[in-house]
Amino acid sequence: MEQRADFLKQAGIILCFAGVVLQFFKFSILDIMPLAPVIYGVGAIAMTFGRYFDPFDSTDPRLKRLRAQQCISTILYIAAIYFMWKNDGLWIYAVLIASAIDMVLFLRTPKADK
Repeated sequence: MEQRADFLKQAGIILCFAGVVLQFFKFSILDIMPLAPVIYGVGAIAMTFGRYFDPFDSTDPRLKRLRAQQCISTILYIAAIYFMWKNDGLWIYAVLIASAIDMVLFLRTPKADK
């Protein structure tokens, strides 16, 4: 299950990055449907499922607090999907804040020996 969660998170990050790049260039399919929110949305949902299936069984209060912060960044990624669909510039701030939170989480979470 842990390998599946890692794969979902990594694939989600790649798709989110591709969606953000496409949103900057306003790429669409035959001017009917914007492509960036779809790609970004699939990536954000894949990251959400990857984080949901990631095993967490710690009683350490610091790790629980970091897990709560991870939930906040996930909510911001999901909110960015809505802002992209509405073609509102707030999606940039949502992605920026969520990415900053994820960077802090990456640096603060202890690495488990495998």
